[in-house]
Amino acid sequence: MFARSKVLFFPIIVCCIFVFSYSSLQLLRDEKSQLSRDQTPVIQTLPEDVLKALAVEFKGVVADALLLDIGARLGTRLERRGKKFVTVKKKHDWKRIYKLFRNCQALDPYFNQTFILAQGWLPWSAKMVNEMEDILLIAAEKRPWDWQPFRFIGFNSYFFNNNLGKAGKFYLKAALVPHSPPFLSVLGGRLALKGGVTETAIMLLENILQHSTHSDFERKQIENRYEALKGSLIIEKAMQIYRKENRKIPSSVEELVEKGFLKHLPKNPYGSKYCIKKNGKVYFDELNCSDQ
Repeated sequence: MFARSKVLFFPIIVCCIFVFSYSSLQLLRDEKSQLSRDQTPVIQTLPEDVLKALAVEFKGVVADALLLDIGARLGTRLERRGKKFVTVKKKHDWKRIYKLFRNCQALDPYFNQTFILAQGWLPWSAKMVNEMEDILLIAAEKRPWDWQPFRFIGFNSYFFNNNLGKAGKFYLKAALVPHSPPFLSVLGGRLALKGGVTETAIMLLENILQHSTHSDFERKQIENRYEALKGSLIIEKAMQIYRKENRKIPSSVEELVEKGFLKHLPKNPYGSKYCIKKNGKVYFDELNCSDQ
């Protein structure tokens, strides 16, 4: 009986020791300065190739450890002040955190949680849009079945850098990935047109249609955008000739036909008319043509 009691009490004693040890460790951590908390082992920030060589076959494990370390550095923390706990915003060393993210993605480029977590912090809180693109390109190279890395680059280019042409191209690159949602093609085509890279958008859409994995309804949406962009490109080229000869932008697309620069206007698959804005941009939808 006594022996059985010892067996039962032993795990309880071990748990109590663990709890008291953990509490003591937390109090010790609270007494340390913010600087000491933010220190990073030198090995974590070594160049990617060196870190890969050191990690050998344990790259995935090392990447997981780095990601846990990154997570511990982000956000807020609880500090004990007297008898109360208060939430304190951490001071972030973004250059170091970016380096940890990049090393983590390089060590295990197939793990999607790394670039998803980085996307939630680096462009928004650290304003590191270009640095985030480097991480996403690593993921895109190693995850050719995943449309998310290219989609994030497209979003960042549009939202943070206001680069519509680049945003459109990357949305269309995302649309090339098999089984990607059709909205990528539609949105990418619109952004590419606004960003002045219509020919690039048409070539990418052609590629998408040749290797389409979409349903008939989704394919029809992509075909409509493709035909609308081709019509826009025809008008753009005629307008460039008109502008060169007359040193001005035509007042309407109809003027291009009236003065012989086009035999007829291309068919618009959306049933609306093409238009030329005062800045020389050609559009295929009433939404952009109504406020001329």
